[in-house]
Amino acid sequence: MSRSKLFISGPISGRPYKEAAIHFNSAATLAYQIGFDPVNPIQLCRPDWAWWRCMAVCLWHLLWCDSVLFLRGWDLSRGARIEHRVAEILGKLIMYLED
Repeated sequence: MSRSKLFISGPISGRPYKEAAIHFNSAATLAYQIGFDPVNPIQLCRPDWAWWRCMAVCLWHLLWCDSVLFLRGWDLSRGARIEHRVAEILGKLIMYLED
């Protein structure tokens, strides 16, 4: 049986990268444990890439996911707000994780 793909979105820029990685990796582990195939931006992009490059990669991956999980603070992140709007436009299932 195939797992539903779940894109994880939240703040990465403007915070310590190691802290963001822990936050995203924990969410990916939880998503996997409850039956999703998580798509984790921390694993898609390198910390030294430009913001726009990461956004292009992340938006492409978001297109192929069935749902999107937004982490705490997503609404304060320019990139996550863009991903939220794209998810709404595409009719993706949207979920929120508040820790």
